[in-house]
Amino acid sequence: MRISQKTVADIKAQLRIEEVIGDFVTLKKRGSAQNLWTCCPFPGHQEQTPSFSVHAGKGFYKCFGCGEAGDAIDFLERIQGMAYPEALAYIAKKYHIPFVLARKNDKEDAEQRYKEGLYLLMDVATQYYEGTLKASPVAQDYLAKRGITAGLIEIFRLGYSPNAWQGLYNHATEEGYNTQQLLDAGLVVEKENNAVGDTFRHRITFPIFDTLGRVVGFGARTIENNQVKYINSPETTLYQKSHQLYGLYQAKEAIRKSDLCYVVEGYTDVLAMHGLGIKNVVASSGTAMTPQQVTLIKRFTPHVVLLFDGDEAGIKAIFRGVDLLLAQGLNVKIVARPLGEDPASYAQQLGKDAFVSYLQANQKDFVVFKWAHLHGNTDPEHKTNAIKNLLQSITLIPDKIQQAVYLDLLSRLTNIKKELLAQEITAVQHGQYTTTYQHSNQAAILSQLLRYGNKPHYQATSVASYIFNELEKVPFTDPHYEKIYDMLFVQWQKKGAIDHAAMLAETTDAIKKTVIDLMAEPYEMSHHWLKKGVAPQSERKMAMIIDKNIHYLKRECIQMRLDEEQQRLNALEKASDPGEELLVFNAYRKIQIEIERNLGIAVSKV
Repeated sequence: MRISQKTVADIKAQLRIEEVIGDFVTLKKRGSAQNLWTCCPFPGHQEQTPSFSVHAGKGFYKCFGCGEAGDAIDFLERIQGMAYPEALAYIAKKYHIPFVLARKNDKEDAEQRYKEGLYLLMDVATQYYEGTLKASPVAQDYLAKRGITAGLIEIFRLGYSPNAWQGLYNHATEEGYNTQQLLDAGLVVEKENNAVGDTFRHRITFPIFDTLGRVVGFGARTIENNQVKYINSPETTLYQKSHQLYGLYQAKEAIRKSDLCYVVEGYTDVLAMHGLGIKNVVASSGTAMTPQQVTLIKRFTPHVVLLFDGDEAGIKAIFRGVDLLLAQGLNVKIVARPLGEDPASYAQQLGKDAFVSYLQANQKDFVVFKWAHLHGNTDPEHKTNAIKNLLQSITLIPDKIQQAVYLDLLSRLTNIKKELLAQEITAVQHGQYTTTYQHSNQAAILSQLLRYGNKPHYQATSVASYIFNELEKVPFTDPHYEKIYDMLFVQWQKKGAIDHAAMLAETTDAIKKTVIDLMAEPYEMSHHWLKKGVAPQSERKMAMIIDKNIHYLKRECIQMRLDEEQQRLNALEKASDPGEELLVFNAYRKIQIEIERNLGIAVSKV
């Protein structure tokens, strides 16, 4: 469904974010600021003091506790699980706006219809496999022996691809689908002699659903011992393995209600736990977790328990997953199953109560788990490397208080003073400076552009005009920030002003999130000024802070140039005359000295 541009424009022009969000939570004003506040409504973030802020004037919300941010449509998508068109339809109905669908051009229309055809084909394949399972005593017996009940088969739509070269192929072509569609869906494979045959022959099929319940791919397990155990759909238009979690569609409500997600390795692990009544479980499908999968989990809960085999491969998978989860701010615990125990049969062997007790008794914080498996012996070098590995993981945690808690735990485990570990973690962070922290001045400039760009500046017509003129030849080294800066510059050139609504409407989700973070005032600062009942900054003070950030950004730029010139000078042979290179270096050095004097800091030595 494609909605007309006029309808989308009308919806975005008329909606009031405080009214849309106000349908679901009670918003209150505090002090004289524009922001409205409430306790965060997102799953997993329970709080007593409101940190969820809605900025009516700029059209965004942000929780300063859990970090969630977006516009009114994002809110409906995340809180109500609405798809984008559903969110627009909801707002259109609320404001009595006619909901008009757009006509597509021929190319768009053809591409969309083709993709919709692939979704229908995947459902045709699922129904075919379901039917052949019912007709196969061998396949039914295989599932029954593994404790997979008729109820689980129905919920997860399990099936069986018969041991026939073109079983599905013939069925699908009779239904009107062609060879290319079957190839594009990954349901058939083509041999060198152009012969086409079914992909999943003589295997149990496990449909993989997206979060809307559409089948996008399959996993398939052999029922014989002389074949590769599992094969999966290839990457297709519908299916990207790194973006999917098996069982999430069936588990998402249970995850939201329990505020916890178990992550296991395979399809049968999910089925076994569902069979015990533990429904808040998903599988990474036997591969290392990906950032996209972590993002999917984070939509429903910040609490994760990793449940993997206790062998070497399982431990490595846990370590990879832990760091990805920590980096996105999730809370991680780990349970390693006993060696030699098949995951599904072990759960069934214990039964629900005993298995739940086992999970609760064996959950370990990632620090405890990693330390137990890394330090191994008392060899000093081995122990040092284990501690550094743990510190690397702790630095990924965005919450500084949580970092401190885990440092305290690591200190008790290792008998090393917390102060020393804190010094080391600072060194680790310094080592990550180039990838994580070096662009803080660029972020500060962008924040000031977004928040104050349209305000007057005592040396120019506006803050935006002043910043753009001052930074005309200063490059942004972070490509993400550079894109935002360029978008703002184009806006300023075309409109002579910063358009916040356009910045939120015309960007990718990643850039939108960054823009909102940059526009949002830090919670602690806004809370302080709200209590005092005064504006955060006077015009003069605001200009001084902007000047300071501009000077710091220029200083970074000059330092990069000096480093480059120093490398050129070092590369010259001793007999060579530095000549022009030295003149360039000295020129940059003079600029650096002037900037540092303007900043009132000690002039750096070279």
